[in-house]
Amino acid sequence: MNKNYKYFIGLFLTSLTLFFYQLLVSRLFSVILSNQYSYLVISFAIMGLGIGGILVYYLTNKERFNLNSFSIAYIISYIGTITLIFIAPYLGSPVWYIILGMIPFIFGGGIISYLFKAQPNTYQVYFTDLIGGITGLVSAMLLMNYFGTIPAIVISFILVTVIPVVLNYNKINLTLTIIIALTLIIGFGNFVSLYQNNFNSFLTTPYAHYEKEGEYKFTSWDVFARTDAVWTAEEPDEMVIGLNGRSFSRMIKFNGNLGEIQYLKNEIGYLSFEIGNPEKVAIIGSGGGAEILYSFLARIDDITAVEINAGTIEATRELAEFSGDIYNDPRVKTVIGDGRSFIRNSNEKYDQIYLALVMTNIGDSVANTLSENFIYTQEALGDYFSKLKPGGNVSFLFHSAADLLKMLTTSISYFEDQDIAREDIPDHFVLLANKHSTMNPVLLVKPEPFSREELENIENLVTRKGFRPLHLPGITEEKSLNLYRTGEISISDMIHSFPANIAPIYDDKPFFYNVQKNLPKSLLVLVLGTLFVLIVAFFIPIFSKNVNRNKMNFNTNFLIFTFLGMAFMFIEITLIQKMSVFLEHPTTSYVTIITTLLLGAGIANLVQSRKEFFTNYKAVVYLVVLGLVDIFIINQAIYWEGLTSLGYKIALVSLLLLPLGFFMGIPFPMVLSKLRERKDQSWVPFFWGINGIASVLGSGVAMIVSLSYGFNISYIIGIILYLSIAL
Repeated sequence: MNKNYKYFIGLFLTSLTLFFYQLLVSRLFSVILSNQYSYLVISFAIMGLGIGGILVYYLTNKERFNLNSFSIAYIISYIGTITLIFIAPYLGSPVWYIILGMIPFIFGGGIISYLFKAQPNTYQVYFTDLIGGITGLVSAMLLMNYFGTIPAIVISFILVTVIPVVLNYNKINLTLTIIIALTLIIGFGNFVSLYQNNFNSFLTTPYAHYEKEGEYKFTSWDVFARTDAVWTAEEPDEMVIGLNGRSFSRMIKFNGNLGEIQYLKNEIGYLSFEIGNPEKVAIIGSGGGAEILYSFLARIDDITAVEINAGTIEATRELAEFSGDIYNDPRVKTVIGDGRSFIRNSNEKYDQIYLALVMTNIGDSVANTLSENFIYTQEALGDYFSKLKPGGNVSFLFHSAADLLKMLTTSISYFEDQDIAREDIPDHFVLLANKHSTMNPVLLVKPEPFSREELENIENLVTRKGFRPLHLPGITEEKSLNLYRTGEISISDMIHSFPANIAPIYDDKPFFYNVQKNLPKSLLVLVLGTLFVLIVAFFIPIFSKNVNRNKMNFNTNFLIFTFLGMAFMFIEITLIQKMSVFLEHPTTSYVTIITTLLLGAGIANLVQSRKEFFTNYKAVVYLVVLGLVDIFIINQAIYWEGLTSLGYKIALVSLLLLPLGFFMGIPFPMVLSKLRERKDQSWVPFFWGINGIASVLGSGVAMIVSLSYGFNISYIIGIILYLSIAL
């Protein structure tokens, strides 16, 4: 095989499997670590890509680098790391998982950085790298969704075994590839069973909050989450459905006889279904179906149940004998997707829109802190109000008082923006609580004030059932709302007087579960840790002879590659988060944004590899202008009500972002090419590595900026970083 061709095929496969590996270990860490540690561990592990590039720079300078050794080490570390994460009991410290997770990234990053150095046409190399990444992303998503995460893992093992024989064909590599690949293929089912039945790290982790004596009656694991239905002898009439070992909902035993579940009427969650006698309801986050049973008990025959996790609905259907197959009940319209997106696109009007304990932070974010809950924003409340029948209400059941107060301040802010008089705003709220607990409070909100008759009926109902009214306008006034009504305090005063963060949230800063007033420690650790690695990487080589002869060139290049890595992540992460409601599901947003940007960058490099249209930083200027135009259009487009087809939405986003990706894909290989032109190609792996480390730094800083100032500011900073490169 021609050396160039085998290098390109090897690069494609390495990039493909690294993207595969990143998604797979993200899923693994999300179920065995807390959400906070999961984000931290995978981010530090990805930094291994950059470390691999820097390692290759030093090894090649000392003529000790061996591509064949790196490719074999990549296979062993890839398969070994995932196997150890599965089979070993919980290791205790996240540091062990950082080290384990980082090893394949180091060897994979080393292979890619070397191939960037070895091939003369940087644009061809980067094109191959990008296409490999896109293929890895799409194939991993498809395999995880249609076959499950564990079969996808075994398939990725087969793919990675091919790399050594492609990069360096010899009898040893060929024999190794054949033995491992045939073993995996012939024993495919056995390997799947091995990992499924011996996920010891999950069974022993303290972060999967199931009862030790619980029986797993159902498990599915796709790209969105691992879903388990767990039964215990202590609660024989209920099962817990958990996403990644947390974010729980209840599946109640139901055989069609409402008489056997009358006890549910005594739960605070049922109250909303009795208030106002609704005939048509939409339930956002219907989970295991407890709220659907509330609706049945309230004699409601028109129920729309919206659940974002397909695995939860699959569990109730597979366990139909226990659950009563409620999602297939003729009274229930089942929707799998984002609740707010569905409500926005719906032409229906409802008596009540009900949100119960909705929490979608299942490991893809830093923690509760960084869970983007667009269903609770000020703009979301406006969407819900627009789909209510006259007299209808939006009802929330929360985990805690902090959640209640955050939604309350968000609602007050909404009414203030609607120019509702301050003294009238508290009349739009009803707050209810358990008799002796602050857990699971209820908030009812109406676009118009509650009538006196409604409030008296609610008071009678709540008193009869033994619950506690916190705020019934004109009857029982909550203290802070009463002070707000009279002008003695403002929203700002309410926020500052409470120990947790209860500031209103908006679509631009939708972090509902960010209850900390300070920045999360995990983000600070990530940013400071990555910054430390970058500083070390800067100072160690600066004393070498190569750098001293041209120190200013080194400093400039170091800054350029650092800014490039950070800028790309600022824009990518911001767009993924910002578009998740518009594209109706977080996974859809993730795949669409990354695929479009990488495809645009790939097209740019394919064009540049044939004729170099851009040899200076003019492309960056185009990028800056286009980026500003795009964010302006996106901020308008995400609220277009006439655009309801998901296909059209994906097409619109792709049309907007493909040109942006095109210009984002040019600066990195262009600067690498300039190194080659100056006979500095030995530095290619080093600066490739710096770019990789800076990408991790960029993701952390982007999240801090988004938390503090919003997505738009984060995006603009990414644009400014690109502009600074051009200047």
